[in-house]
Amino acid sequence: MEAGRPTLWIYNTWRFAETPTANIQFKVTGDNRVEVNGFRRDTTTPGVAPTNSVFVPGVYEASLTTPWVSAPEVSAVVSEVDRDYPLRLRVEVTEELVDRVTTSVETYLEDCAAQEVLQPVGCPFGMGVSDRVVGVPDWTILKYPLITLTLGSDKSSWDVAATDGVVEARVMVRSLFDGSLSEVTESVSFSLEGRVEGTLVDEPVLSFY
Repeated sequence: MEAGRPTLWIYNTWRFAETPTANIQFKVTGDNRVEVNGFRRDTTTPGVAPTNSVFVPGVYEASLTTPWVSAPEVSAVVSEVDRDYPLRLRVEVTEELVDRVTTSVETYLEDCAAQEVLQPVGCPFGMGVSDRVVGVPDWTILKYPLITLTLGSDKSSWDVAATDGVVEARVMVRSLFDGSLSEVTESVSFSLEGRVEGTLVDEPVLSFY
């Protein structure tokens, strides 16, 4: 501390000889928000560097918690003035988002299975037969696919992979060779890809490729 200019020529004032502050630099992968000691801020505000000026000494904690993504808490012990302290967070999807995507995928597949055609429109599975189809095909989902979400290349959306799904098709066919009727049953493995966007604004939207 050092003496400042007196106020009204009577009252002594004091000021810091050296401003007791340092900077926390944020690096958030997968989102543009961060919560520091309970306060949320946006790290991509135009014209504003992703830093916070903080008092020294201090312990500053950063994390992120939303319904769809979260990042575990990390901390920085700030002990020197005029120094930059990095805080790096990597967000992951929450179980709630995985559950929502899983439900959406299963609903989409059930709509596909309800189509009474050999090649359901806009769907990841189908079958072909060389004989004449009699009646309509019946699709049954034997195994729903395993859902995984990984951070996309743009670092703001999530790639969806649905793998190892299995459906079964049953259909009556008439032989073009001798006219006999028979039931054809076929199991079909399939996979599906998609993308979830909008988690940055807490409005996730799923689309399929």
